[in-house]
Amino acid sequence: MKYILIIIMALMAATPNFSQTFKISDGHVKYDKHMRPAVKLHVQVPEDEVKDYLNDYVKDKFDSNLKGYGLLVNKDEVKTEYQSMPLLADRAVRLIGVFEERGKYTNLYLIGQWENEEYITKKSDRSTYANVKQTGRDFIKYFLPDYLSERASESQEALEDVVSELEDLQETLASDKEDLVKLEEEMEELEEEIEKNTVALKDLRKGLEEKRKIAESDKEKLNQTREALAIDEGKESG
Repeated sequence: MKYILIIIMALMAATPNFSQTFKISDGHVKYDKHMRPAVKLHVQVPEDEVKDYLNDYVKDKFDSNLKGYGLLVNKDEVKTEYQSMPLLADRAVRLIGVFEERGKYTNLYLIGQWENEEYITKKSDRSTYANVKQTGRDFIKYFLPDYLSERASESQEALEDVVSELEDLQETLASDKEDLVKLEEEMEELEEEIEKNTVALKDLRKGLEEKRKIAESDKEKLNQTREALAIDEGKESG
């Protein structure tokens, strides 16, 4: 029963819930000591993996690298250089990402900034801010299907492993059951043998007792005969 409960728990763990995988909204986040307007991406993906995908995204889309990201540098704030990004604007712009990890979820805040260090807001530049939000949607389309596909494959493999373990356990239980049946049969045979031997022992004891009585009777007759012969010899000699 213990092993079956473990397998049930493993089956549950092997089937993740992706019903709430992402959400895009307007938000604010603290950056450079002040709260900044930002596009908020709420995804059911670990922070480190979102960073990896974001770095790949800016390489593919903008031919750029993220500052604050790398093997020796892994910050919660990353950014590109000021450069041409047609998806965002027709002049040089910087894309900033601020990460917050919330359990199974990650919040990624995307901020746009001009070369003069002014931040792009819905109020100051509605169309460019809309492009930042569209970049967020494009990023979601870029990585989330692949991520979910990989997780689904891993879950399928985990499920297959659990099913294999269950089949092995069933085979073991079946083998144990067969061994138990054989053991019960051997015990029955042994009990029958014990019963036979017990009866044989009783018969042997009974036979020995009868032979003992016969031997005592014969001994007594022998003694009586000797006594009778001794008396007769006495009479003859007198």
